[in-house]
Amino acid sequence: MFPLQTKIKFSYLIYIAVTICFAMPTIAQAEQKDLVEKEITQLKTTSSSVNVEELTQFIDGYVESMINDLEPPGMMVSVVIGDKKITKGYGLANIETGDKNESNTLFRIGSISKLFVWLSAHMLADEGKLNLDADINEYLGDFSIDEKFGKPITMRDLMSHRSGFDDNLRDFLDPDRDIDLQEAVSRNSPLRVAKPGERASYSNLGSNIAAYIVENISGISFYEFVDSRILKPVGLNSTTLRDPGIDRNDKDLESRMASPHEMKNGTAVKINYMAVRPQEPVGAVAMDANDAAIFMRLLLNQTQYDGGRLLSADAWDRITQPAFDDAVGSDDMGWGFMLNDVDGFATIGHGGATQFLSWMFVIPELDMGVFISSNMNSNETSGAKLAWSIVRRVIGKDSASAFIALQGNPESAKQIAGKYLNNRRPQDRGVSLFGMGSDINVRATDDGYLIFPGKKEVRFAPLRENVWVNKAGGRMRVVRDESGSILRLHGRFGSSTLERITFLSSTNALVVGFGGVLLFSITSLLGMYYRHRRELSVTKVGVKLSWLNVVVTSLWMVFFVVTAIALSAMASLDISEIDNSPFPPFSLKLLFIMIMILCVQTLVHVISLVPIWTQSGWSLWRRINFTTYALVASFAVYLMIHWNLVGGSIYGL
Repeated sequence: MFPLQTKIKFSYLIYIAVTICFAMPTIAQAEQKDLVEKEITQLKTTSSSVNVEELTQFIDGYVESMINDLEPPGMMVSVVIGDKKITKGYGLANIETGDKNESNTLFRIGSISKLFVWLSAHMLADEGKLNLDADINEYLGDFSIDEKFGKPITMRDLMSHRSGFDDNLRDFLDPDRDIDLQEAVSRNSPLRVAKPGERASYSNLGSNIAAYIVENISGISFYEFVDSRILKPVGLNSTTLRDPGIDRNDKDLESRMASPHEMKNGTAVKINYMAVRPQEPVGAVAMDANDAAIFMRLLLNQTQYDGGRLLSADAWDRITQPAFDDAVGSDDMGWGFMLNDVDGFATIGHGGATQFLSWMFVIPELDMGVFISSNMNSNETSGAKLAWSIVRRVIGKDSASAFIALQGNPESAKQIAGKYLNNRRPQDRGVSLFGMGSDINVRATDDGYLIFPGKKEVRFAPLRENVWVNKAGGRMRVVRDESGSILRLHGRFGSSTLERITFLSSTNALVVGFGGVLLFSITSLLGMYYRHRRELSVTKVGVKLSWLNVVVTSLWMVFFVVTAIALSAMASLDISEIDNSPFPPFSLKLLFIMIMILCVQTLVHVISLVPIWTQSGWSLWRRINFTTYALVASFAVYLMIHWNLVGGSIYGL
């Protein structure tokens, strides 16, 4: 979702412009370097000489228009430009009490918390205590990750979210959350679904394992390490590391924390904080606008602060580069930090969502950093557009006209169009249910652009070979195999990939399978009603088989009712209240029981086809109907097996 990345690096554009203007065949390397450095210096001068008062007025007007309808009720903005900064709170911190947000109000920053995990790991690597390319099992102590795919998982894989784990949700759903990091990462072995390094799939579990490795290597708790090695030296005095409301943070700091909200009946309503533990390292941090400014300045200074530095120059250089060569030129997770782009300027940062929606990035070329957070997580509360607008206000860029100028490629668009499934989804037995029907249909326009579905369709234009960009600047990379066939799309932000799928993994297959069973169940009910009290010439075996038909139809109808109730219960699930309500709901447990029953029933259904055709005395039409019913039911059961639902549960809860 980041703004447009131009086809050629900014410094290279300068080189071409100078070459054309002076009609010179070449420019000496030293001369070119001087020109680039001069231009970057001019950009930094421009950004540092920004009229902060005018920029603040722009931000004030933008934010006021966003919070006017209480969606969100409040926001935090922190901007660093050279030696200047803007730190402000807007709107309401708590709609019930009327407390207002100030610059010292703490907002939860969600997954931006992971930056403390990765900084800690890089620090240990600097000290020679952690090899980023070694098997992580060397650092896990009393437990280990199961071997698979003939390749070990490394810290590089964890940092770039290429561990190959499925999206494990247990720690968010299990109310037994007051456990230490070791128990959290070892109580169920991660499901490995892809070769390490092959593809990106955002993993909270992988990040939590990294935090435990920091703890295990350092010999102190992860929270003590971050507090003593990062927060205190740098001066982040208004930052908390743990879930609020359970006496784990400084009380004075918690008293300054904004409350999360949701929209209900047309207005904002205060809700409970989302419990992140036992994955607190990956999403529990809260900070105020002032600390956000300090943290961004730390990153802009390559982790140097008054009195020292966190990382070596080599470690910081590593962070600014992709962790895998195939990511060069597109959005990527890099070595723990999201590597994105705003109108040709490289950004380093991260986003977060724990009922607060947050975004933070720095632009080293401009000596600039932006942090935006809302105390509500909905489609309308993202501060990303505001963050981009602030940068464009400073550099005077117009991304829309640059995007419109990009020409479509009908041939490439047609190749890419098709069905895709996000690799970031739970795939373990049972919980894979949550990924069913989530495929997306990417379509191509006649003039060679790609359209992604959603509440608002997103249009992508070709930027360079195998790299596409949307109007906001999010870059998508097309991944192909050796023959040139498309395997997947490396998505915006670089945090996940979309796998190209066949019919069997698509929503269309679910419609055919389960829709077909529902249709034949209804026709069977109508047939029973038609035959009721009518004298039909059937054998005794045919009568018994008629009762089998009743059982088959009844069980499938019960399955559909239970499925509807279970899906309704999951749709109304409030993650902030999950510790106070029984989970999983009984309807979900019953659904998995019904799946097992239907597997057995369908086997009986298929076996019964032999006597149906040889001994029943049924009419030809009725035998054909029951046979087709069996075939469609078999396909539906196959889909249950394909989606790993048979014998499933929600992590045994």
